[in-house]
Amino acid sequence: MFDGNFLCCGQLLQVQRAYGTPLQQNYATHEYTPNGKQKAVIDANNNRAEMTRDGLDRQKRWIFPSPTATGLVNQAAWRPRSESD
Repeated sequence: MFDGNFLCCGQLLQVQRAYGTPLQQNYATHEYTPNGKQKAVIDANNNRAEMTRDGLDRQKRWIFPSPTATGLVNQAAWRPRSESD
């Protein structure tokens, strides 16, 4: 069973798996910029991925989790936003 927690403006904050059972876990947690754009996503293992944005609040880069430090991103491992994203 899944459950989703939402912010007041309808943005998904957290997805929980096995909701209401002893196995319940935060499967994904989302963070947003003050303008409401997605800033980061953290998975159940605390792997964090972030998006950087340009001056017009458009996604610029997708930065991947650190392979060695839980909860941090690897600034050297990123993918630029493409027109197909």
